Amino acid sequence: MKKLFLLASAALLLSGTANARQWKFNNWSSATVAQVKVADDWTNDEKGDNSTNVVPDDACVWNVGANVAAACDENGNLLAGGAVIAELEGLKWSALGAKKIAIAFDYGTTTDSKKWGPYEGGSYLWLNGKTTAVHFTIPAVAPGTEITMGLESHKPSEARGIDLYVNGTKVDKDPSDYPTTYAEYTWIVPGEEGGDPVDVDVQPSNGCHIYFINVKEGDDDIDAGDVKVAYLYDGTYNTTTNGYGYGVNGGLNEDPIWNNPVQSYSAQAIDLAEATQTLTTDELNDSLINFDVVVLSEAVGSGNKYAKALNGIINFVPMLNLKAYMYKNWGYGAGANPKPQATAVKVGEDYLDSELFADVDIDDEGNITLFDCEDVSTLAGGNLVQGYTATAGKLFADDEVIATVGSNNAIHTHGTKNQYMLIPLSSDNLNLIAEPALTLVYNAISVLAKTKSKVQNAAAPIISQAQANNETTVTIASTTAGATIYYTVDGTEPTEASPVYSEPFTVTVDSTVVKAFAIAHGYNNSDVTTATVRVFSQAAAPAISVTNGDGATTITLSQADGEVIYYSFSGVTSATQSATYAEPIVVNEPGTIYAFTAPEGALASEMVSLDFVVGGIPAVKDTVAHFTANQTDWFDNAVLHVGEESATVADAVANGNQFGASGTAKAIYYFGKSSWSYYDKTVIDSTVVLKDENGEVIKCADGVTDSTKVYYHPDANALKYITSNTDAQWVIKSYGQVITGETSEGPIMGIGNGTAGRYANSAIDEIGGIPSKGFIDFGGKGSGDPYSMSFESTSAFAAGEYDVVVYLGNGSTGNPIIALQTSADGENWTSVVDTLNYTTKQRYYRKTRKHLTFTEPQYIRAIQVSGSNKGYIYDIYVITTDGTTGIRAIENTPAVVTNGVFYNVLGQQVDKNYKGLVIRGGKKMILR
Repeated sequence: MKKLFLLASAALLLSGTANARQWKFNNWSSATVAQVKVADDWTNDEKGDNSTNVVPDDACVWNVGANVAAACDENGNLLAGGAVIAELEGLKWSALGAKKIAIAFDYGTTTDSKKWGPYEGGSYLWLNGKTTAVHFTIPAVAPGTEITMGLESHKPSEARGIDLYVNGTKVDKDPSDYPTTYAEYTWIVPGEEGGDPVDVDVQPSNGCHIYFINVKEGDDDIDAGDVKVAYLYDGTYNTTTNGYGYGVNGGLNEDPIWNNPVQSYSAQAIDLAEATQTLTTDELNDSLINFDVVVLSEAVGSGNKYAKALNGIINFVPMLNLKAYMYKNWGYGAGANPKPQATAVKVGEDYLDSELFADVDIDDEGNITLFDCEDVSTLAGGNLVQGYTATAGKLFADDEVIATVGSNNAIHTHGTKNQYMLIPLSSDNLNLIAEPALTLVYNAISVLAKTKSKVQNAAAPIISQAQANNETTVTIASTTAGATIYYTVDGTEPTEASPVYSEPFTVTVDSTVVKAFAIAHGYNNSDVTTATVRVFSQAAAPAISVTNGDGATTITLSQADGEVIYYSFSGVTSATQSATYAEPIVVNEPGTIYAFTAPEGALASEMVSLDFVVGGIPAVKDTVAHFTANQTDWFDNAVLHVGEESATVADAVANGNQFGASGTAKAIYYFGKSSWSYYDKTVIDSTVVLKDENGEVIKCADGVTDSTKVYYHPDANALKYITSNTDAQWVIKSYGQVITGETSEGPIMGIGNGTAGRYANSAIDEIGGIPSKGFIDFGGKGSGDPYSMSFESTSAFAAGEYDVVVYLGNGSTGNPIIALQTSADGENWTSVVDTLNYTTKQRYYRKTRKHLTFTEPQYIRAIQVSGSNKGYIYDIYVITTDGTTGIRAIENTPAVVTNGVFYNVLGQQVDKNYKGLVIRGGKKMILR
């Protein structure tokens, strides 16, 4: 027999096993993606408004747990659908809040108005908060441990990163700054060598991404003798006397794989000979799970009952299989003998640097010689390197092939926890085995030992109910990929003999008890989920009647059973976001009303709706001017002006908002109030009455003319204003009142009663529907200064009839009084044409519609005249009317609007995303 290479004694140090910990977030498993996508405690709607920053399902999800107790198990592990997220297991969350943690799968650039990114990659763990608002601990870390993380800021223009704390003291890191783009950072855990382990607290300075965490303690070596290995063989296998059988070559005593390398670990040989083995297959499997690695020798018959049962513990314990011919009996594929016989495998290029091949001789073409035989034709018989094929749709079908033998697959792995590996080495001619093969087996045991993990339960099934009239459709799902679900509908406990769930089913008996559990490869069986299925009758829908009056329409709602009726003008289906009907509703402009009932103990009725018109209101003819705080006009293409200076918004932001004080994190631009005043302030002597050049008394700031008040005179050179390169119809002016602009927040979609919510009488209207998501804000001002911020038309509107429609929100709970004014010259303005409606509820909006008749050309503006700050202007429309009642004549549409403007059958202008019958350019069409 060839003298074998002595690898090491049983005391050989094994690098990188039990004391190394690593978490990777740059490639979330398909199981985790599936788990969080369907879990109720994770969402792809960051803002929770079904419109702002809703990202695709496969891009990013946010955890909705309000605190650790709601989001984690008793050990602090983060959950999704009641199951631990595999890639985060072992990190103990100390604090979090709703939407403070996100998992990005493919989110290299954000979808919000800022379009932040591109990032280092699209897959990462995102801590969406700062300092103690969201943090976790790495438990039991030895002093002297090196911790490395790959980090980047979520906001590329702002340095953000991670700090580590031990017992409340910040740990120094290298480098010491925070990153903007991707960088790797290292910390050394303080303390005396050999001291007690400490918990390391991980806190973000602000929103940032973590791509990986490596925890390397000391030299990270352990004694190989601590790794428990079970070596499975059959002492009766292949006892032929032809010179190449396992038995006639000495069996276990002369087995080079057993003698070295397996016995370099804490190894135990287990004979699977059926005639002598006393355990049942289940008992043997239960005992094998307690080892760190199980090695199945090729010297076991593929029909051996114990070997056949080993597929039941694949990925329950790390396993190295040397026998490809088990695949047929396992049902996963088949073994293969290369022809001619092969002595080497060829490693795939992507795996040449793998730890599996450390210190293994590999030639320039990636070949490893595993058996020393120069001429295979001289062999008396038997096999050398073998191969395998995998059956489509079975367990190993999608595994990446690490090495091949001829045209056959040879080496592959399956799973990441309790990993399985095949290296197909025949036991027929083990006397010819080469040193690289022994080193390879030694490395394989090392690699597999590191994957030893506690086996988790499959995620308990989620039982969902979709109720209809007198029947409920039941859907059952598990977040564990590939799970099989067994269920019962009679309240009994399900078993693997119960029906297998395959598709939704219908229940017609109220209070039916459904129970289900899941099984999945590599997982323990899940807990049983129990749900009581409710079956209800559906309430009758309300009736809607309309009475047209002079200038107004009255809508009456009724329901035969006298149930509470909920209504809206936007079609929301939530009772809490709808208004409660109490008496006939008087509306003063056309629209659509939606109504339903939702009595206790019954299903909500169908949503009914009715389009209505209003007599006496001039119908829309054309929108002649529209201010909307949209991204293109007032952010991307906006220009800020101060005296003789001007710059684009982008430049102003890039240069630190040089036009004024710095703004909030959400503000696109922000300027106005600062340390100097934009007004001349003169104390008026109480004995002097000031008059202008025409002899008119000059009024002070509060209208008083004869007391020692401050007289304000705006400095024309200090005027700040904003124009847009793409919207020349409007200008925003200020002599010192703060102006902010945002696109990240849309108006709240709730229905209110006109004071606590948005204006119920005109939620969706002929102007085009919901206001824009952007707004411009009437901000603060210097103490004692007057209000000066205004939205002004840049040209006068010709004599005629107009409707001016303003969407105004409230950024606080205060009372910003915004006035609508007109001017013949754009300089001298009427005191107040009308006061615009707003709400006392933050982020809700109301609409003001004012019908004006101009006998001469007039400018218009909206300006704050009193009250607190933070009134939000979303949209201002100026529309002409033809002075008649009823539906606008479509044939009179000016040619300029026929290309892209859509109208519904009421003649109301709608967004192009509107679904249903519409009219464009006088032609009817269906938008789907």
